[in-house]
Amino acid sequence: MKDWLQPQRAAGIATAVRRFETPPGKQAQVDWGHLGYLDTGGEQRQVWGFVITLSYSRRMWVEAALDQKLETLLRMHEAAWKWARPSSSNW
Repeated sequence: MKDWLQPQRAAGIATAVRRFETPPGKQAQVDWGHLGYLDTGGEQRQVWGFVITLSYSRRMWVEAALDQKLETLLRMHEAAWKWARPSSSNW
């Protein structure tokens, strides 16, 4: 029993997820999420959430959109970078 239990204990102590650290202004992570539907004049449209998380500070920018087109993605990136410009304290 002792021989079997020893590796089990070691596995329980191991770190499940390592935190990934980056210097300020170096990296951000982006994702889309489906928020549901919006009824606009009898037409049902999907609503999407855009989230960008700054890797260093873990601050988030969140915005809703009615599509996931490239134009929308770029506009939302621009808005997020204006909000978190490197000269501000957000980084």
